[in-house]
Amino acid sequence: LDMFKRPDDPPEYYHLYGIPAAGSLAFYTAGSMSGHVPEINSAAATLSGLLCIGGIGGLSSQSTARLGAASGQAGVALGVASTLGHLQPDLGSTAKIAGLMGIGG
Repeated sequence: LDMFKRPDDPPEYYHLYGIPAAGSLAFYTAGSMSGHVPEINSAAATLSGLLCIGGIGGLSSQSTARLGAASGQAGVALGVASTLGHLQPDLGSTAKIAGLMGIGG
């Protein structure tokens, strides 16, 4: 929200935190699809847990709240991706999961 931003505040580049998040998701996808890295699911789950815990820690202060929100969102996205990658659902189950996630169930 820019309604609390002062004109003399320095520029913020929090949107650039999406680059490492997308990179880690791409690395997980490539490692999972190649089959050469059998422990990629547990590594992604550990990383997503660390990102979520770091996000909670970042929300404890106003100066780090935006960073905490960004790392928490990246952790949840990686956690969902690693869970679905570990389950390896068929197409019908994937469609049901996506539909339920889309409606918020």
